[in-house]
Amino acid sequence: MWYVIQTETGREEEVLSLMRRLLDKRLCSRYMILEAEWPKRSGGQWLLLRKAMFPGYIFVETEEAEEVFFQLKQIPKLTKILGNEKFEFVPLAEEEIQFLYKISKTAEKNGTEQRLLVYPSRITVDKAGTINVISGPLKEFEKEILRVNLHKRYAVVKVKMLGEKTVLFGIVMEKDRERRS
Repeated sequence: MWYVIQTETGREEEVLSLMRRLLDKRLCSRYMILEAEWPKRSGGQWLLLRKAMFPGYIFVETEEAEEVFFQLKQIPKLTKILGNEKFEFVPLAEEEIQFLYKISKTAEKNGTEQRLLVYPSRITVDKAGTINVISGPLKEFEKEILRVNLHKRYAVVKVKMLGEKTVLFGIVMEKDRERRS
């Protein structure tokens, strides 16, 4: 089952490295960080930068959530497994796992560690201001788009993930020429 480990935002890489070193290898069959590419304008060009799609979250696959919880206490950073009010560990629902795989592609796989990457969606805007998604993860979620910021190149989408959340998806316009940094 997949569980979510919450940590300090911006420290996902550091905590993941500590988890790899300190947790019993038999406990977690996979670790996963979900990253997204975001366009950022610099020097007249659009660069594609990578950021955590769900800042502060690391996903782990385990059948031993309670034991993982106890071993996480060894990690000298704030970490916890998400659960409910009754202090029970709650695995991700199958639809949440499918959502993660639907919006992303495997960017890297290294043993038990997997990095999923959400690429920006390509859009066009007609003269009336109507946004049309040409390709990318937003294509399936066009009806859930709450707002779009064309200047900063992102769309805010309401999704059913870790409860009900709004998530930012990067967008690129047909006229943009981007390069990865």
